[in-house]
Amino acid sequence: MEKYATSHEGVSAAAFLPRERHDRRSPRIKVFVIVLLFCLVAGFSVLLFLNPVYRSSANLLISAPVAIDQGGVEADVQQVAIQREVLLSDKLLERTIRRAQSAGLSEMSVSDVRPLLKALPVEGTNLMDLSAEGSDEEALPVLVHSWVQEYLAMRADDVRRNVQQTKSSVEQELEQISTQVTAAREALDAFREEHNIVSAEREENEALSRLRGLNTSLNAAMEAEVTARSQLEEVQAAREQGRLLVAPSQQEYVNDLQNRLNAQRARLAVLEQRYTRDYINLKPELRQIPEDVEALEKELRNIQASATRRALNEAEQEYERAQRVAKNLREEFAARKAEAREITAVFTEHEALVTDLEELEQLSRDTLTRLAQLEARQFDRQAQVTVIAEASSAFRIWPDYGRLSLYIVAGSLAAAIFCVWLMSWLLGRREQGGITLSGVHIHPGSPGEALSYERAIRESLEHRSESSLEDQSRGRPDSSSG
Repeated sequence: MEKYATSHEGVSAAAFLPRERHDRRSPRIKVFVIVLLFCLVAGFSVLLFLNPVYRSSANLLISAPVAIDQGGVEADVQQVAIQREVLLSDKLLERTIRRAQSAGLSEMSVSDVRPLLKALPVEGTNLMDLSAEGSDEEALPVLVHSWVQEYLAMRADDVRRNVQQTKSSVEQELEQISTQVTAAREALDAFREEHNIVSAEREENEALSRLRGLNTSLNAAMEAEVTARSQLEEVQAAREQGRLLVAPSQQEYVNDLQNRLNAQRARLAVLEQRYTRDYINLKPELRQIPEDVEALEKELRNIQASATRRALNEAEQEYERAQRVAKNLREEFAARKAEAREITAVFTEHEALVTDLEELEQLSRDTLTRLAQLEARQFDRQAQVTVIAEASSAFRIWPDYGRLSLYIVAGSLAAAIFCVWLMSWLLGRREQGGITLSGVHIHPGSPGEALSYERAIRESLEHRSESSLEDQSRGRPDSSSG
């Protein structure tokens, strides 16, 4: 009977466990769903209330246009940086606000507009990226367009003003140069009249022409003196060496005598080989040959002596004449040297005046050309700014609803899972202090629940025990009667 009771006790205690597990699983699902829904609602509510940020942009090229046959222009970082400061200046922003307000935008101040506008250079190029970012989708393109147009207008005004200022400055400079040219011409004319200069060429001046001729004659006389001295030295050397010196007029006669002498010497040499000197002297026709040789030699010696003396006298006379001429010219040139210096100084000053006048006239022509170019040049063709892209329509850059929605869903799931885990962990710690009844370990959620479990089990066991005793007592009489 004890075993029977114990078996019933175990069954009765175990009957309480399935309901407990079901009660413990149900709150976790509720917590998961509640936390998930709360996070989703809160996240999408915040997302719907976010103010979107839009962007409108335009591109400018900060450089002069390049001809098609020219190479590319390198990036001018300094010029781009300067234009960036101009784009963000208070003056340009005020003009931009006025233009934007005339286009229908609400009243704004420079402090309101400045945070919206950005001017960023594109690295390595002359491009400037202009943009406006804000929450007003319709106002941003108008603001960027007004910004670009006012910048171009202000730049055109600056160019026009600079051209006008430059033109005025050039005109004043031209007037001053014209006055200087007139003064230089008057000074040159007065100088020519004072010094009787009829031409800018020195050769046309009488005194200078005479001095030039005297200088030429002196140079020729000095060359003649050198030549005469060389000839005299040559004659003296020939006389010392015994060489024949013949005047050109006697050269033919001397050559004839020399030929005759050579012929007679040849004949005499032949006779001397065949006959003795005594035999030759005995024969009249043969004796004449040595006599002719002696006579020709004597005549040549006489001619040589007279020619040498004549050549020496002529060389000495020529040298003396050349020396005399050169001396006279040197004296005359020295006498006119002071006059030459004065004339040279006059013409040097004259040439300086002429050079000054030519330089002033050239400067006047260059200034006139520059003025004509300023008047003919269209400054808009020389624009340093080109609009590459006009102001674009505003497009949203924040928030990214798709990505943020994914973040909200993922975050809500993570929060719900974390809350369920936290709840399970806390319940697990509370259930660690359960009780064991009739061989069954029970993990109540609270001490009150543990007492309720214990009371219910005892009542059930007592009721079952009483029922078993009654059944047994009823069964005994039946058995005895049988």
